Amino acid sequence: MLTACAAPQASQHGDAAPTIVSLNPCADAILTEIAQPGQLLAISHYSHNPASSSMDPGVARRITVTGGTVEEAVSYTHL
Repeated sequence: MLTACAAPQASQHGDAAPTIVSLNPCADAILTEIAQPGQLLAISHYSHNPASSSMDPGVARRITVTGGTVEEAVSYTHL
């Protein structure tokens, strides 16, 4: 499972949970169930395709997707 997590700076966000960008469709399914609102920034592009998704496509369509590159995942950590 490959995910990119960035801990928020304490001075900006206090005790906020880390944010997550998922690059794996199985992790996408798990994270949509356990992540706090606003914590999951993006999921893998596979989850928007019903043939390769591990989750309900309707749920997946409500979440931003990544193209799967590490560079793209890291870009979300600065939001």
